[in-house]
Amino acid sequence: MDTPSLFFLIVFAVPMVILLFWIIRKDKKNRKWGYIVLSVIVIAALYVAFFKAPSYHEIFPNIK
Repeated sequence: MDTPSLFFLIVFAVPMVILLFWIIRKDKKNRKWGYIVLSVIVIAALYVAFFKAPSYHEIFPNIK
């Protein structure tokens, strides 16, 4: 992972997952479905980030 990817992960993605986890814990009725949805979102995001997203150097080949 490049530096911009790590910056996005630390500044935006991790706090968003923590916030969603906290909101799910507040909901006593549908907690199980919330965890399932959150897990699917995180797994899909990791899959796209690691396997489907092109490399920075493929997008900007002239910038070193």
